[in-house]
Amino acid sequence: AGTYKVVLAAEDPEEWGLTHGCSDQSLGDLKKKQTNGIIYNTQRLSLAEGDTSLYWSAGWLKPVPGVDPADVYDNGAGCTLYKPPNNDDGAAYAYKWRRTSAIAARFTIKGTSTTVFAATMHLPEQNKDFPCAGDGIKGIGDTGIRIGTDATNLMTGASIRVVGIDANRTAIPADTLSGYGMTGYGTKPTSGTRKIDYLFIQGKVQPSPIGHTVDGTKSNHKALYGFIQF
Repeated sequence: AGTYKVVLAAEDPEEWGLTHGCSDQSLGDLKKKQTNGIIYNTQRLSLAEGDTSLYWSAGWLKPVPGVDPADVYDNGAGCTLYKPPNNDDGAAYAYKWRRTSAIAARFTIKGTSTTVFAATMHLPEQNKDFPCAGDGIKGIGDTGIRIGTDATNLMTGASIRVVGIDANRTAIPADTLSGYGMTGYGTKPTSGTRKIDYLFIQGKVQPSPIGHTVDGTKSNHKALYGFIQF
């Protein structure tokens, strides 16, 4: 129970329907206007002014007509930020940069001095074959993952850290964010037979008998969770 609020990478997110497949083109168009968000319980967590990060853009490999993508990629040199003017071309994709804009926040557990850092991000589908985290960079461990500078500053001193990622990339190791003190949780596929969504946590996580992967969301991506003791 409690009152819930949300931290959004972009305001006024669009509702886009009940399925992820978007065989209905009108739903697919709305999906392109999604944005990342962090929902929190205001009775348990407080959010101070200045404790929300600026959003940071995911990276991607923008196709170049008539050129082999591998040549464009050039070991990461061809990577760019997925935001205007380097996002997909065309009016239907004008707002898609909001879905690939990550957001983070630092909360305090009420009645304690314990701080909690949380971040969420969505990487473009091109990250599957060509990991990109920014201009000319492949990301941590060549995964396409990066934590923005503003978010990294918020993370400092937080004893509990949670990062959720739709990485659109399989086989990302559990120790990818070990440099930030986090360990990956969730062992089962999250989309069909592939594991492309990841949860990284710093803090004592209770064990799960089902690999931290559950059904029941409106998306065909299964949900990841971690119950943290503090």
